[in-house]
Amino acid sequence: MKVGIITQYYGSYNFGGNLQAFALQKVIDQTGFLCELICYNNCSKSISCLYLNDIKRTEIGKPISRTLVVVKYLIKCFILRKDFFYSIRRRRKIFDYSNSIPHSQKIYDDRSIKELNDSFDCFIVGSDCVWHQSENPYVYSLVFSDKRKLSYAASLGSESIPNGWTKQFLDGIRELDAIAVREKSIAKELQNLIPEKKVYVTVDPTLLLSADEWAGIIPKKVVNEKYALIYILSEDKEQCLTSQNWVRSIGLKSYTFPHIHNIINYWQRDFGDIRDFTSGPLEFVSLIKNAEIVITDSFHAVVFSTIFHKPFYALAREKEKAFVGRVENYLEEMKLTSQLVSLKKLIDTDTIPIIDFENVDRLIEEKKEYSLRYLIDNLLEKEMN
Repeated sequence: MKVGIITQYYGSYNFGGNLQAFALQKVIDQTGFLCELICYNNCSKSISCLYLNDIKRTEIGKPISRTLVVVKYLIKCFILRKDFFYSIRRRRKIFDYSNSIPHSQKIYDDRSIKELNDSFDCFIVGSDCVWHQSENPYVYSLVFSDKRKLSYAASLGSESIPNGWTKQFLDGIRELDAIAVREKSIAKELQNLIPEKKVYVTVDPTLLLSADEWAGIIPKKVVNEKYALIYILSEDKEQCLTSQNWVRSIGLKSYTFPHIHNIINYWQRDFGDIRDFTSGPLEFVSLIKNAEIVITDSFHAVVFSTIFHKPFYALAREKEKAFVGRVENYLEEMKLTSQLVSLKKLIDTDTIPIIDFENVDRLIEEKKEYSLRYLIDNLLEKEMN
């Protein structure tokens, strides 16, 4: 059987997105199936390839002139041209890693995606935010496919189903041969909407590989000094700079990834004692493994912190509450809700947390075994007990 995976893969410059894609492909390949990722070009997002992520609405929601934004962006890139060219190096490193994962040779779009039915026997959609309301349901709920199709650890990127989402996705999801999501809260809501189908909860693909398996493929060390890793995906200046000051207050250097979304910000010129522009996904995992502590708002940074038993604080995205759900769900499942902190609580803390990971390991193993059984049984078209 040849299996095609639809996920946030082609054109993605996100560490976590590439790592979960790699993990799912590798695990399915290990079970004996032929498997590759599908290169799907989401045209509506292609503008990001031009480093123009600043083309957006103002904070108060009023449209602004694209021309003015582009001009402003180019001026910033000229002033911070060293950072701009450094960020290109990071993108190339991530692209090289992405390109090393088995993938379709052809790049598909909304018009040609149906051609995949001639090349694959089964399709899997997941993990990561494949069911976010900004995505195309025709592709990401596998409407295009007339073959066997299932979801694995699909996520909406939120704690609950947003308004308007059901109209877009539900019809397609209802036709899946098996349904599994990543967040328990989403599974409950979806089960109420589709009572005739069983909705499973499976772990993110990165958890399907053990700490030893990850350690065997990542660099031993990226930096030879003690540091705290700060990996914040939101564009929250206060969170970033306060985290940096907190790290310095406990006597460590801060290791950061400025302009991680290729949005050039002036204030990030001095963000971090060690500023990283050259790491790819595997170096990112190694940096988590070897950090003294991780401070993050990223789902996958939290996951890898638990895999490698790293002390961490998960910062609540106070200005982007819609993105908090996936981290909260994971911490609840792992009995680690005390690690989700507000900025105020972080400031009031003056020590690296001590976390008992023994129970976390047990929970991960249980959920991993269950998730693998879901995946293999459904690929073999068997009923799961």
